Amino acid sequence: LYAIRDFITTNYADNISLEFLCKNFGINEYKLKRGFKELFNTSVIEFLINQRLDQAQLMLLEKDKSIGEIAYLIGYSSPQYFSKAFKKKYGIS
Repeated sequence: LYAIRDFITTNYADNISLEFLCKNFGINEYKLKRGFKELFNTSVIEFLINQRLDQAQLMLLEKDKSIGEIAYLIGYSSPQYFSKAFKKKYGIS
């Protein structure tokens, strides 16, 4: 589970799914979900989203990229979806 957490932290912008993680780390989905939640007090998907949004926040502070560019760089398929997720987490658009 630590290896999975580290993988997500490093590869947050990639298209990461539970299926991909299970296949590549040799763990079944139930054990992944349950173990990750117990160990890190968050779900795998929430952890991934938080990694992406934390990186986006840093990029936004640099002010050298547009919101659209940042959305794609951190793994979102659309700037609108990114904006919605960012506002949900941070309370600002």
